[in-house]
Amino acid sequence: MSYDYDSFLQLVHERRSIRKLLPDPIPEGSIEKILECGRWAMSGGNSQPWEFIVIQDPETKLKMAEIWSEYMKEFAEFELTRVPEIRHPLFSRPAGLPNWKDAPAIIGVIGDRRKTQINVLHPNFYGAEGGDSINASYYKALGNAAMMMHLAAKAVGLASHHTSLEKPVELQYKRLLGIPDELELHCLVVVGYPAFEGGVGYRRELKEIVHYEKYDPELFRTAKDLRQEILASRAAVRFEESKAYDLKPAGE
Repeated sequence: MSYDYDSFLQLVHERRSIRKLLPDPIPEGSIEKILECGRWAMSGGNSQPWEFIVIQDPETKLKMAEIWSEYMKEFAEFELTRVPEIRHPLFSRPAGLPNWKDAPAIIGVIGDRRKTQINVLHPNFYGAEGGDSINASYYKALGNAAMMMHLAAKAVGLASHHTSLEKPVELQYKRLLGIPDELELHCLVVVGYPAFEGGVGYRRELKEIVHYEKYDPELFRTAKDLRQEILASRAAVRFEESKAYDLKPAGE
């Protein structure tokens, strides 16, 4: 069976990480549609190391935002070690809680590392998929599930954005949400109606990143090339962030 590629590509192109979502209720059943796509993500050995937790209670979302905001103050100190022009725009936001506290729903992607036993054994000894053990496959599986849900959110007419969790934040969230010690809270998929229209995303052209048969050394990026790419990416992210937050000038 073939599908409409052009419609799918349009969905991929138009999916943006929207950092400000409206508090408006979302249609009944839309979260379940998003979760259904998440559970069909691919995983090594079909290990399916994921579970999902849906958070809609305003008090819980507020507490999560408070925890996140407090740790961001600490993480910002690390970002200040960078020269101003390459600091992440996240740390130019004004003081206060993140906008996602008002989103109607947050989906937490829970990981069960024990499920990697389903996978083959040899990556633990030889490394695979860019990692030094089977953990690389585990994390990619969780990322695959999250990506499927971001696409699904767009497909049902909603917006979303991705929130990674550093370990200190994750541990507090696990206690708040009653997640067992054996499991991990990998990331958050925040869902709702967009408060603004997302712009055109920054992506390198195919001709810059695709090789045929052998690696083309002309495409290898030097340190100078990478710095320019970082600057271009930062500018694009800052532009999108400025739609959601009244950002401080870069470097402050």
